[in-house]
Amino acid sequence: MAGIMGVILLARYLYQKPGIVNGDEAPMINGLSYQGNGVDLISLRESYVLIDFWGSWCGPCRKANAGIRSLYEEYHDKQFIDGRHFHVFSIGIETDSAAWIQAIESDKLFWPHHISTMDRFDSKWAKAYGVRNIPATFLVDPRGIVIGVNSDDMEIRNILNKRIKYD
Repeated sequence: MAGIMGVILLARYLYQKPGIVNGDEAPMINGLSYQGNGVDLISLRESYVLIDFWGSWCGPCRKANAGIRSLYEEYHDKQFIDGRHFHVFSIGIETDSAAWIQAIESDKLFWPHHISTMDRFDSKWAKAYGVRNIPATFLVDPRGIVIGVNSDDMEIRNILNKRIKYD
């Protein structure tokens, strides 16, 4: 019985594990923000970018938003040795645009890079990153290479702190 449970848990882990790993090039993402502006990942090259897949309906995502907001506030204006700044690029896994916009405003996610399609995990972006479970995050370096998958706030801070430019 324990062996069967182990196989089931392993299969679930492998299914939910994102399709992108450290060292992969981050697939390009572009779309319209909730404010109607065009946003794309390529415009953030030469900066560190935290790509955040989340949903307004997802309790763990909403809880994680406070940490992501804190990272943005702490690092957005920092200069890095090998990059310009730090940005957050949020992708809503949604079916209700009004709930998504309300969650952005309620959780004070005031960075400009928010996009969503209303087809949840069937979106081209979720498929490109192999996202089947949220929250899911990908830290991308200035060259567009993934250097952190589902890292917690402390791991992201450690990565960024090693790369801050001190005058």
